[in-house]
Amino acid sequence: MADGSLYVDIQTTGQTSGAVRGQLGALGDTSFNAVLLGGNQSPPTTSTAVGALGLSYHAADATLDYELYVLNMTKITAAHIHSGVAGANGPVVATLFTAAQPVTGPFNGMLAEGTLDAGDLTGQTMPHFVYLLLTGGAYGNVHSVDYPDGEIRGQIQVGNQTDLGAATYIASLDNTAENDFMAMYMPIDTDASGLALLWPSKDGKTLNYVVIVTNIDRVLSAQLRIDGVPTAGEVVTMLFDSTANATGPVNGVLASGVINDAAVIGPLKN
Repeated sequence: MADGSLYVDIQTTGQTSGAVRGQLGALGDTSFNAVLLGGNQSPPTTSTAVGALGLSYHAADATLDYELYVLNMTKITAAHIHSGVAGANGPVVATLFTAAQPVTGPFNGMLAEGTLDAGDLTGQTMPHFVYLLLTGGAYGNVHSVDYPDGEIRGQIQVGNQTDLGAATYIASLDNTAENDFMAMYMPIDTDASGLALLWPSKDGKTLNYVVIVTNIDRVLSAQLRIDGVPTAGEVVTMLFDSTANATGPVNGVLASGVINDAAVIGPLKN
């Protein structure tokens, strides 16, 4: 995975060769992540936007790197990390993004990246902030003109233990890579998009995953494949399979789970 040879591929009944896909690349020594959805807000919003937040704490210099991705969101004004448990609203602890003028959209892609240190925190020391992250006491929140208190939100959770030195991987899914491969046959016409996150378990023996999508219909399957830039690669494992009863439309989490040795097929099977 670290060599960038794996990608996530989602097929639909209309595009059985693949509607959206994205290559997995290392996000860094990420220790925390969050899936941001409108339904996580308190009270929930009706937004179909989705987001993913990756965080990596570096004990050596007490800094926190972050990357924030959002999809299908308009008129973005700000993004923060707040203190507060799931279902409760709390004050801003760190600012991840502010816009002098609302970001026009819909916006799809990386909204913000950077590094936080103690001077960037409000009302918290860095050790206590990290404690909040470790114990589920903080959440990511993206604000917009339509939802000034927050449009999408996600509780920050531990992705893996920092002492493993293992990376969290992220793929932005769209039809660009599919069209690179399919252009010689039939270009893929879809405005569906998504994100996939994979991160090792604490013991390093399994991989956790979550696939978030927006504006995709009649989903057949989602797969992790090897190679394929831009050719089609071999399936390594199934992330979602609905061949018996295709679902849709889907806006939000399509699939999540754990990949163990038994789930691995194809060229990576031991």
